[in-house]
Amino acid sequence: MNKVYTVIEKLQQLEKYHYIDYIPFEVENKEYLELENFLEKTFIKDFAKKVSNIILKLIYYLDCEIYLLNSENFRELDYDIPFDTNIRGRNVEELSYIIQQVVIRDVTSLQIYFNTANFLVSIDGGFLVSIYNLPFNLSMTLKKIIEQEGLVLKINENNIVTLL
Repeated sequence: MNKVYTVIEKLQQLEKYHYIDYIPFEVENKEYLELENFLEKTFIKDFAKKVSNIILKLIYYLDCEIYLLNSENFRELDYDIPFDTNIRGRNVEELSYIIQQVVIRDVTSLQIYFNTANFLVSIDGGFLVSIYNLPFNLSMTLKKIIEQEGLVLKINENNIVTLL
């Protein structure tokens, strides 16, 4: 596990990464924060379901390891989920539940390392779903999966954001 965490930390330091978003453009309006706060209250459960659908399609398509990072604030789940242990062997219902709870509760993170393709999906709670080191040959596949859910894939490179 420590070796995997070392790889995860290294990937998260990359200056270029992709992320899943719900708005197909960049907003520079200061009043946008009001909309974002509203969406966090009203759209977060829908976003969690969409993210779960995207991630489930990916993890059943590619080999991966899944780690729920330990957090004292992330207890009282419907399932007994071990922290800091590869939970990829869990059934689809449990995995969907975990993904959605991480997004909705926003108190821990789920790290999904796709070992064969050497890329990472980091679900950090709320609307933060980042993809590090996404191989070019998988970017169009992932984009299609994301668009099926009505979301968009963006690229952040040196703090310059573009749509994929």
